[in-house]
Amino acid sequence: KQIIHENIQESISVKEISRKVGLNEFDLKRNFKKIYGLPIHQYLIKLKLEQARQMVLNGDLPIGDICNMYGYSNRGHFANLYQRYFGVSPLQDRLK
Repeated sequence: KQIIHENIQESISVKEISRKVGLNEFDLKRNFKKIYGLPIHQYLIKLKLEQARQMVLNGDLPIGDICNMYGYSNRGHFANLYQRYFGVSPLQDRLK
């Protein structure tokens, strides 16, 4: 979990994480889900979106720049994920 948090904007792979913690990928995925309740990939998406939301709500950086900071080159894809997680689009959230 700490490795994911430390590398949030670099999109570290499961393979890289498994090397750093000394587990094979299968064991890492299985145990991570058992402990944190989400697969690694879903946990990473959730974390990125929560951090991006803080920037949307508390900053003045353009939403497109926030997308890029968290590895989303497609703003529409980012907006769809954001709406799925938070029930509003990034723009609607900022305007509230």
